[in-house]
Amino acid sequence: VVAVPVIIGSARLLGITGLKLSLISLLAVSLVLSSLKSAAMSLYQAFEAFGVNAVLATIERVALFVVGAAVLWLGGGVVGLAAAFVAVRAADVLGTFWWVSRRTAAFTLRWDWSAIWGLQRLALPLILAAALGHIHGEIEILCLGWLRSDAEVGWYAAATRLMEFTAVLPAVLYTVLYPRLSALSREQQAHGRLSTRAMRTMVLLALPLAVAMALGARPLIALTFGPGFVEAAGSLRIIALALPFAFVTSVIDAVLLSMRRQQAVLAVSATGLVTGLATCLVAIPRWGMVGAAVANLLSASVMTLVGLQLLARARRDARTEQAGVAHEAQVAMAGYHRHLWARRVRHPVQSARNLFNHLATTAVTWIPDPDRARR
Repeated sequence: VVAVPVIIGSARLLGITGLKLSLISLLAVSLVLSSLKSAAMSLYQAFEAFGVNAVLATIERVALFVVGAAVLWLGGGVVGLAAAFVAVRAADVLGTFWWVSRRTAAFTLRWDWSAIWGLQRLALPLILAAALGHIHGEIEILCLGWLRSDAEVGWYAAATRLMEFTAVLPAVLYTVLYPRLSALSREQQAHGRLSTRAMRTMVLLALPLAVAMALGARPLIALTFGPGFVEAAGSLRIIALALPFAFVTSVIDAVLLSMRRQQAVLAVSATGLVTGLATCLVAIPRWGMVGAAVANLLSASVMTLVGLQLLARARRDARTEQAGVAHEAQVAMAGYHRHLWARRVRHPVQSARNLFNHLATTAVTWIPDPDRARR
C-alpha cells in the first residue's frame, strides 16, 4: 500500500520511464509479496521449525527458476521475466498462508493502526539499519561509477557477486542463533557462552574460506565470469580478507538484538556506511578498484570493532541492572525478617503480602522493560 507507490513515484521523479519504469514497478510488487511471506517464515523460525522454512524456500526458488527460464525461452524478455516473478510470488504467498492456516495458526488480514504503528516504532532502528546496510553494500560500486570507468565497475561487481555467495553461511547461522539467544536473554552466563561459541564458529568458517578465495582469486574469477574479468582478481583478494569481520558482525547483530539493543545495531550499520563512504572518496580516485576493496575491508573491520565495544557495554549494563535488582531484593528480605521478628510472626500472611508488594515495586523501579518487570 505504501512501498509500491513510493518506489514508482521516486522512479518518476528521477526521470525513469519506459521499460525501466515497468521493470521497477513489477519488481517492487514482487518484493512486497516476498515480504508478506516473511510473516509466515518468521513464525516457523520462532518455533525453530527450520525444516518447514527450508521446504517453503526451496519450492519458491525452484518455481522462480523454472517459470523464469520458460518465459525467457519463449521470448518474454526482461519484462516477461519480472512479470513471472510477480506471478510466482503471488501464488507462493497464497499457498504459504493456506499451509500455515491449515497446519499451525489461522492468518487474518485486518487493519490495526495502533499495532502497526507500535511495531513500526519499535522496528524503526532496524529499518534504518537495514537501509544503511543495503546502501553500504553498494557504496563501492556507486563510487566507482561516479569516479572511474564502466569497465572497473563491471570488474569490481564480479568480485562482489562472488562474495555474496559466502553470505549464505552467516545467514543460516543467524536464523538458527537468534531465537535461542532471545530465549536465553535473561540468563547472562548461558547467553554469553552461546554468543562466544557462535563467534568462534564464524571465525573458524570464515578463515579457511577467506584464504581459499584470496589464493584462488584469479582462476575463480576466470571460471565464473570468463577471462575478460580477471582484472577483478586483485580486488577479490582484498575483499576476501573482510570475510571474518563480516561473519563476526552478523553474530554481534544477533546478540545485540536478542538483548533489545536495536539502537546499537543501527550504530554499527551507520559506522560502516560512514567509514566505507569516506574511504571510497579518498581511495578510489587514486587506486580505483583496489581502493574500493580497501574501503570494503576497512569498513568491515571497523564495524566489528564498534560492535564488540557496544556489546561489551550492553553486557555491563545488564550486569549492573541485575546487581541493582539483587541488592534491592536483599534489602527487602532484610526488612521482611526484621518485620517478622518485631511482630513475632503473629501475622505471617499479611507480612508475606507486604513483602510481595515491596518486591513488585522494586522490580518496576529497577527493571526498565515493562514486560520483564511484570514477570
